Amino acid sequence: MKRLIDLFRNKYFLATAAFAVWMLFFDKNDMMSQYEYRSQANKLQEEK
Repeated sequence: MKRLIDLFRNKYFLATAAFAVWMLFFDKNDMMSQYEYRSQANKLQEEK
């Protein structure tokens, strides 16, 4: 438990976690958008 608390007090861990959350969910090129773009590209490639 102490190790977990120390991990959350680490500023580098917090910065990395915040960056990862931002890139996964809030950025305009988030993971859901990338998945949709890839699906559309694959569908168009199959139609070709």
